[in-house]
Amino acid sequence: MFEQFISAHLLAPEYLGWLGQGFVITLLISFWTILAATLLGFLLVAGRDSQFAPLRWSVSAYTSVFRNTPLLVQLFFWYFASGEILPQALKIWLNTPHEIELAGLTLAWPSFEFIAGWFGLTLYSAPFIAEELRAGIA
Repeated sequence: MFEQFISAHLLAPEYLGWLGQGFVITLLISFWTILAATLLGFLLVAGRDSQFAPLRWSVSAYTSVFRNTPLLVQLFFWYFASGEILPQALKIWLNTPHEIELAGLTLAWPSFEFIAGWFGLTLYSAPFIAEELRAGIA
């Protein structure tokens, strides 16, 4: 009976497709977040060690705010509130499917949800990476 339930409901092709798609999206968002957060972290380290005081203060404020705000709150902001802040024309453009041509490959433009998640995770992760890099340099 249990085996029938597993094979009929949990391993149905529809559900396996959803799990596979979720796995691929998780890998993509992780890759792009690690890449962007590392680059932003290097910039934050350079700004934090700058001789220009306003830049140093703004980087310090950014680091404090984003490290001390829960990730879920930030993701909710980027997903729900950022869409309300954007102009209507930009919201329509972001939610319309697009294709990008790169070296003969046609890639689908990511959805607004993907972009919001990537942006939120990048802005959250970059200060942590910056502090680790700064500690390694010091």
